[in-house]
Amino acid sequence: MFADAALPQKLVMAALLLSLPAALVAAARAWRRGAPRSIFASQLCIAGPALGLLAGALNALHMTQTIARLPQAATSKDLAPGIAEIALLVGLGALAGLVAVGVNGMIERHARP
Repeated sequence: MFADAALPQKLVMAALLLSLPAALVAAARAWRRGAPRSIFASQLCIAGPALGLLAGALNALHMTQTIARLPQAATSKDLAPGIAEIALLVGLGALAGLVAVGVNGMIERHARP
């Protein structure tokens, strides 16, 4: 699916995928310092799902505009790749947010005396 995506969607997918190990690295640093939270993971809690939703919504908008211009009705088989791409973008955003919430929760529990 990644190979067939347009460049903006590929960039969002890559950013969300790369945010997962980045959140773990940032969390490990915060853990070692005894910090109460990871700033990166705190921001990712909101930014990850927001980016996934925004990219998915823009993808859906573009897809519906394209479908409206088609001379004949699109079949579900025609729509499936676009719907799968939207689901992937939203899912990656949700995963990034969930990982960020999880690592921040672990850091907070570790930092408590």
